[in-house]
Amino acid sequence: MTLISNRRRLVGQQAFADLSGFELMVQSKIVLTVPLWLLYRMKKVCLIKTAVASMEQAEALASALVQRHLVACAQISSPGRSIYHWQGKLEVEEEYYLTLKTTPSRCETAVAYLRASHPYELPEIIWSSFDATDGYSDWVYGEVDARIAIDEQE
Repeated sequence: MTLISNRRRLVGQQAFADLSGFELMVQSKIVLTVPLWLLYRMKKVCLIKTAVASMEQAEALASALVQRHLVACAQISSPGRSIYHWQGKLEVEEEYYLTLKTTPSRCETAVAYLRASHPYELPEIIWSSFDATDGYSDWVYGEVDARIAIDEQE
């Protein structure tokens, strides 16, 4: 893509700029208006979530993951109440919630570590990738990639 004055050229098509976004023109008809933020390619950050029964368990998992540079950051939230069925019985438990941030390339390794280290028999471990601001994603990648670089040198 090249920027020419107020126009962007797409493969075989043209898009015209305005303040709210770009309008995709095909054969002189507007077929799609694209918000400006979609034109910027943001780095993805993977968020992993899990829960444990105590602050000690939460801190142990969080510290191990951060120290190993599998995640850049671990947040531990105040205890909440979980209500669920387990082995035919209704359970009501207090749990601490962890939100872990890493790169998509390290997400699988971080999840594998969680599976192996989690104190629950069947832990909730969920994850997804999200867009992040440049500064924050650069920091996450720097923290996680720092360990990758060390691993490659050893």
